[in-house]
Amino acid sequence: MVYLLPVIGLLIGFYSSLTGLGGTIILVPCLVAFFGISYNSAIGTALAQMMAVTPIAVYRHWRMGHIDFRLAFNFLAGSVPCAILGRITLQWI
Repeated sequence: MVYLLPVIGLLIGFYSSLTGLGGTIILVPCLVAFFGISYNSAIGTALAQMMAVTPIAVYRHWRMGHIDFRLAFNFLAGSVPCAILGRITLQWI
């Protein structure tokens, strides 16, 4: 079954690039349902995968002039503290 992971990665990457929908929304349920991976491990795996894919996507969109960095940094100002708060909350739960 492990040999299907690259195929699933290709399909998720293709679909998410066509729709703009994050691949994690598809990857996590696939890992849990089809591969029996725990939910927490599936989320961690998806996050690690995003670390490789995201810089490439940002570079391509920057080259095409599709990024409003002022808007992006304003989102970061709210999302980074809330991501930290979410991590703390998850540990507490």
